[in-house]
Amino acid sequence: MMGLAMLNAAKALGCTRAAVAGTYYNDEMRDGYEKFLEDGGVRVLGIENWVQQGTFPSQEDVNRNLFPPHSKYSLGMVYRAAVDIARKCPDADCVYILGGAIPALPVVEALEQDLGKPVLTNVGAQFWEVFHRLGIGAPINGYGCLLGSLERKLPPISTW
Repeated sequence: MMGLAMLNAAKALGCTRAAVAGTYYNDEMRDGYEKFLEDGGVRVLGIENWVQQGTFPSQEDVNRNLFPPHSKYSLGMVYRAAVDIARKCPDADCVYILGGAIPALPVVEALEQDLGKPVLTNVGAQFWEVFHRLGIGAPINGYGCLLGSLERKLPPISTW
């Protein structure tokens, strides 16, 4: 569901070219996600995980340091991953941050301001998808343009 939500969110924002921060995704997952996005109509201009970006020396180190109680990632690492791939892909009209296991939402607003383009996260896109499909239109401000785009809609008075 998260993958489809990310694709639907990009389409809703009119994004067709993406830079993708693969964070903890291993090479196989990264390659599969790239194919998934491309098949869904979003052209991937670049996709890198934390090993490719030099944040961790190996996938084993990523795996060992990702999950509690040994978690050693920070929001700064998530932020840098998005900025690094966005700089390498200036023609991207959005930036994806992959990884539902990392709470990337707190840095989305700052990233959008700094990069000047939408930033999509797995969890943010999933919230947006659920609220959008259920017709819950209360904008959620402070977490980027996607969640802020939820429109408040009241039913016609005749249905009250």
